[in-house]
Order: sequence, then structure tokens, then C-alpha cells
Amino acid sequence: MTGERWVAKRLTFGKRDLLPCDRRLAWEIESGYVRAIASSDRETIKVLGIWGPRESIGTFVSQAHACQLECLSKLEAKPISIQSLNMNALLKGYIEQTETLLGIARERHLSAKIVKLFSWLSHRFGTPLESGIRIDVPLTHQDLAEAIGASREAVTRELRVLEQSHSIEWQNRSVILLKSVF
Repeated sequence: MTGERWVAKRLTFGKRDLLPCDRRLAWEIESGYVRAIASSDRETIKVLGIWGPRESIGTFVSQAHACQLECLSKLEAKPISIQSLNMNALLKGYIEQTETLLGIARERHLSAKIVKLFSWLSHRFGTPLESGIRIDVPLTHQDLAEAIGASREAVTRELRVLEQSHSIEWQNRSVILLKSVF
């Protein structure tokens, strides 16, 4: 993929694979989900954003040390030259995602953090249903915890509370944000 003239081929990556990083290219996502993460040490991961189908992302948008793009699911994407992108729109979207996630992480109450994260994800990737909005982004409890700055154990406990209060329900590894929440 070096030089000015290369043909973009669709590539397939597995869940938890890291996308190859090259500051001269971006990834155009055809299917699946990817998150940008930065880590200051082995224990602390900061989620900078989540991207899905028909979106483009690359590590060139971040100045964070050790920024990586991690697949949250099986991913089909093709590398594209950053010269072919609308950089203003791409950077604006990246900044908006990062600011939204920082705002969610600053919430005081864990339940508010989780509901706001699900609400944000539902606006970006949700599918309307009669009972609410289905979010098909395959996030583990650990992924949720890293996105909102909490422990996995606390997130697991709070998800049970939200489920018992009929705010969310699970359907085949997808979460449904029920209408009672919004």
C-alpha cells in the first residue's frame, strides 16, 4: 500500500484484531465496528470513539500516544488514501465522539453513564423497534467499562439493575434500550 497508486481491496479482520496503522491512510468500514483506544499503561484504556458501517477512521486523527484501532466485531474494511477524504468532516466527527465520551465519563452516577452511553450508541447505530431501540454494537461489559471509566464488576452489577428496572433488555447479544428510558 505504498506509493500514490494502489488499488483498495476489502480486507477482513477478526474481533479484537488491531487495524494496521499508517498515517497516510484511513479505513473505510463496510461492515462491523471498530474503536479507537489510547493506553497510558497496560491497565488503563481510554476509548476515543466507535465507528461502524459507511464511516472512515484512521490513527492520523489522533495525537494520543499509542492510539490503536481495535475491531469490536468481525470487520470488513478497505484502506483508502487520506487525500480522498473530507478531512474537516472526519476531524469534526472524531472530536465530537471524543468529547461525548469524555462528557459521559464525567457523569457522577454509574447508571447515568451507562444510559447515556447506550443513548449515544442508539443515535449512532440503533435500529428502532416497537419496544425501543436495538443497539447491535457487540460490546462486552469490559468494553462498556472502558468507554465510561468504570470497573467491569460495577458495570455488570449496574446492568443487572437496569435490566430489572426494565430500562434495558438483551436480545441475542444486542442490547435494547427500552422506550421507558427516553
